[in-house]
Amino acid sequence: MPDLKKLTILDHLEELRTCLFVCLLYLAIGTGIGFFISSYFFELLKAPLKNSVDNLILLKPTEAVVVYFKIALFLGAIISSPGIFHQVWKFVKPGLPENISSSFTVWLVPIITLFLAGIVFTYFVILPAGLTFLVNLSKKIANPMFTLDSYISFILSIILLGGVVFEMPVLSAFLAQAGILRSSFMKRKRKEAFFGLLVIAAVITPTTDIFNMMLFALPMLALYEISILAVVFIEKTKKRLLINPAISDYVD
Repeated sequence: MPDLKKLTILDHLEELRTCLFVCLLYLAIGTGIGFFISSYFFELLKAPLKNSVDNLILLKPTEAVVVYFKIALFLGAIISSPGIFHQVWKFVKPGLPENISSSFTVWLVPIITLFLAGIVFTYFVILPAGLTFLVNLSKKIANPMFTLDSYISFILSIILLGGVVFEMPVLSAFLAQAGILRSSFMKRKRKEAFFGLLVIAAVITPTTDIFNMMLFALPMLALYEISILAVVFIEKTKKRLLINPAISDYVD
């Protein structure tokens, strides 16, 4: 990519257009692959509802097609995420501070790992507990019958939210390497952060009971502590590089 200082506004727009086009191409390819495995993934999405509701219902003739497209798009976003991240990284890298690591894999590996960990945790812990509570609560006043589209949309949104929440340590490490965030600040504001995370957990939890809220809140509190450790590691690494600049070649 040309030097950032030599690029005009039109050059930046051209680079942005190319980046968006390649990202959409990756997403289209990933979505195409997702269509082939969407039926298998659909069975996985129905599993948390097992023993709670017998069947999902359809209200529109095209609802099944829409649902399969949503699943394929979700899978396509996950499959194509490494390529999309790489394109975005190439676009923003020239504008990043010099102290940000230039290695793409340094950030890609933890981003993908934590995102998948958040998906797995949400699928196996949050969803079964949350759906059981909601269905049992509904049975007290009515016969629960979920439409296919509303159920799949609900499941995919909760899974996506769980994956995003688990990115907290990576975001903290990135801000620390940019010199924006310090571990001393995070430790000093721990109580305020915990209160804020509890409020966020109460908002994003699909149910209203304290048990399911804590299923979201406890991992978020643990992720905050992991974020502090990640920031401390970044700070020690930066200090070590200042003492011995020769090892910076190995870090990048």
